[in-house]
Amino acid sequence: MRITVIDFESTGIPTAEHPAAIVEAAYYNLAVTAEAVEIVEPGWQSFVRTAVTVDVAARAVHHITDAEIASGIPVEHALSRLVDQRPAYFCAHNAEFEQNFFTGGDVPWLDTYKIGLRLWPDAPGHSNQVLRYWLGLVLPDHLAMPPHRALPNCFVTAHILMRQIGEDVTVAEMARWSKEPPLLVKVGFGKHFGKRWGDVETGYLKWCLDQDMDKAVKHTA
Repeated sequence: MRITVIDFESTGIPTAEHPAAIVEAAYYNLAVTAEAVEIVEPGWQSFVRTAVTVDVAARAVHHITDAEIASGIPVEHALSRLVDQRPAYFCAHNAEFEQNFFTGGDVPWLDTYKIGLRLWPDAPGHSNQVLRYWLGLVLPDHLAMPPHRALPNCFVTAHILMRQIGEDVTVAEMARWSKEPPLLVKVGFGKHFGKRWGDVETGYLKWCLDQDMDKAVKHTA
């Protein structure tokens, strides 16, 4: 089974008022067998040309320059590289971000962020980099750094996924979790702020279901 781990850097978070565009794309391919899970070939990355202005906050994260963006390939070429992979699964960390730009067609997704929330609720956080260090992943800097660039992010995510596949859960189950909203660990608002959702009384959970709240909150409740 092949899994294609992808990551995009962009001009910002896409909204109805302010569409965003990809400025960098990357992937690694994993081969999953009964004996092992391993990266099977060198990763691929490219800058992606766009006429969309880069949001200042986004530039402060990935530090990609206008000159680098101008040197990139057209977005349709970048996405065709992904389509041509035709893996059993696409994978990304917080995959809903990548899915703003690329749905993957009928190929299902694995979201290492949502899977991490389920497998490791006691982790101090569930970002790509927090899980990297919390899991004790020893990764070469020339492949795993700098953070917030597409290919290093893919490399870190691929190793998080390898660890997740080694847990007592099937890939099919992880794919089911990845289709659902995230199962949150702690309450992020109100009188129960900071308490684990599993420790909140039933009445409050029912109250949450009746409110106009974030889909992850209602799903968790």
